[in-house]
Amino acid sequence: MAVLTLLCLAIFVIDFAAFSAGFSGVLQWLAQELSLEVTALSCIAGLLLTKGSRSSDNSQSGALARSSASNSQGSATSPHNSSSRSVSGMTNNNNNNNNSTGAGGDASGSKSLVQSSSISNISNYNSISNSSPANTASATSGQGPRAPSDPSNPSLLEPSPPSPPGSSSSHSSSSILSQQLPFGLKAEDPQSLGDSAAWNAAIRSCAKVGDIATAESWVRHMESQSLTPSLCSYNTLLDACAKADRPASCEAWLRHMIETGVAPNVVSYATAIHARARLGHVKEAEGWMASMVAQNITPDAVSYNSVIHANSIVGNTLGAEHWLDEMVKAGLEASVASYSAVIDACAKQGDATRAEHWLHHMLQLGVSPNVVTFSAIIDACAKSGNVQRAEYWHERMTELGILPNAHTFSAIINACAKSPGLGHAEAAERWLERSELAGVPNDSVAFTSVIDACGKAGDAERALRVFKRMQEHGIRPHIVACAALARPYSYRGDWIKVESIAHSMVSEGIQPNDYFIYAQLLAYAVARPRQTERAEACFRRALADGIIANDHVVTALSRAVGRSRCAELMTELCAGRSVPVYQQPSRRASRQLQQQQQQQQQQQQQQTPPQSGGTGR
Repeated sequence: MAVLTLLCLAIFVIDFAAFSAGFSGVLQWLAQELSLEVTALSCIAGLLLTKGSRSSDNSQSGALARSSASNSQGSATSPHNSSSRSVSGMTNNNNNNNNSTGAGGDASGSKSLVQSSSISNISNYNSISNSSPANTASATSGQGPRAPSDPSNPSLLEPSPPSPPGSSSSHSSSSILSQQLPFGLKAEDPQSLGDSAAWNAAIRSCAKVGDIATAESWVRHMESQSLTPSLCSYNTLLDACAKADRPASCEAWLRHMIETGVAPNVVSYATAIHARARLGHVKEAEGWMASMVAQNITPDAVSYNSVIHANSIVGNTLGAEHWLDEMVKAGLEASVASYSAVIDACAKQGDATRAEHWLHHMLQLGVSPNVVTFSAIIDACAKSGNVQRAEYWHERMTELGILPNAHTFSAIINACAKSPGLGHAEAAERWLERSELAGVPNDSVAFTSVIDACGKAGDAERALRVFKRMQEHGIRPHIVACAALARPYSYRGDWIKVESIAHSMVSEGIQPNDYFIYAQLLAYAVARPRQTERAEACFRRALADGIIANDHVVTALSRAVGRSRCAELMTELCAGRSVPVYQQPSRRASRQLQQQQQQQQQQQQQQTPPQSGGTGR
């Protein structure tokens, strides 16, 4: 309804050239606020601006057929038309000097609104965190100017982009323009196509909603008309490519704007750095940082945070710490995002001590941690299997009034899963319940971690209970959860239960993997008597399903069918691969496992309520 109202209003004022410049800015602002996927409103503003400039310019020559004599006289003396003419002149001047202005091609009446909004949109990546951000996915296939091929760099192996403007493979401008143009721009009307403000508005509107292909084609259309897109339009296009995880396209357009004489600014380089950093491409991100410095452009906090984040993704603690130090030396204030990225790098290495050092350091500097920071520190403790420290930092977080999220609870549950023993399996389930009481919905990762903790502790009954609980929550189990559920039953040699899980997987359309096949073969091997025929049939089916016979699978098969028969199967089915030597667990480890099983049975007996009736007479 709002769009229809605006369209009617646009038609009503289309003949009033005196108000075109101011009204175009309003329409462009409304179009951005409404986040329209179609650039109709922005282009209507461009049409109004175009008609305003044409009305004022043609009033002197009388070339405008629809203008009456009285209108021509009025336009020649009207101060409004003089204002409109000055706006049009400023637009043309900006086109010719966009290297100095940084955003040439925009009308002064709408330039501040459009440009500030676009730059704000480009800078949305200032906060870099561990949580998975919602990225704008592009459903289009445009890839920008052709990027240089580099087989050694797999990140550059993207679909072949269209040739840059002016190449032999480019379509003629008239044929392309006739297919799709912004509202108010006509291929047969050169004056209409000469209005760069409408083009820039259309480019930015498309790029903001992820329609990269259309934005790229309109950039080429502008250049085919000897017009230069503004710096703001280029930066918005770079940001769209970065958010679509197309770093090569982002870099190609950055190089293209330099070649066409549009000088990039810190936002341009920061976007190229971010495009690589979000994918963990450390070398490329640091390369663009060096290029920016070489161009005498001072990196901002966004640039430094992006490079720190790139090192964090790959777990390069030294690299993350180095760039944080460089950031401080440059006189920039490190934010919570900066420290959280460094702590996350430590977490990926399982270095809880170093992660805690950085958390204490940021607290001493007065930088308040957030849920991302605590999730990273808890994850560091989880990777080292330190449940007590993970729980400590969770309590510290709640004391500061920071609400935990799903990642926080999953990290603690993961810490329980990495620590052996029945107590930690029980603790994992307890933290699952605490998550639900806190109103944090659990996902398949949390449930699978609890099942994994139960599997490692040999607590099959608890694992099955959590598995059913996951199904009751409407969460469809995946192969990792099924393999974790089968593990404790395989330790017991309960091949009947493992086969039951396998049949359920078939009905759910879940394909087994090597972990599940290992658990199934192990169940056949531990069973008494051993199920040799079932083990061999299982192995043959697994190979037919494309599962690779790794050392774990072959070792379990050898235990189930015997080493000699396993060697024969390797010759027949696996090109004669060798059979790994199975090492029996030590007596001490066997006694510990036996004690754990006995403790588990005692706990189950204590939890089992007495049966009523029968002998109670």
